[in-house]
Amino acid sequence: MLVAKFVPAMIKQRSGHIVFIGSIAGHQVYEGGSAYCGSKHAVKAIARSLRLELNGTNIRVSSIDPGMTETEFSLVRLRNKEKQKQFTLD
Repeated sequence: MLVAKFVPAMIKQRSGHIVFIGSIAGHQVYEGGSAYCGSKHAVKAIARSLRLELNGTNIRVSSIDPGMTETEFSLVRLRNKEKQKQFTLD
């Protein structure tokens, strides 16, 4: 994992901030999203574990988990324009 390459230097300089980009799909699953939801659950687990491992080192670990918005990706994911409008925010 790429983050493992940077952590030793951050520990040595006693500062740093690691930011993961997750998704609401890491918290809530949806039909047809097993691979995507699974990968976003993994991102969430890695961020939480790393946060615990780096506790006390002055290195922050954050995860940004955007919610559902109306995008081309949401249309592809939900495969239905009406579902897209129902489950997304404008």
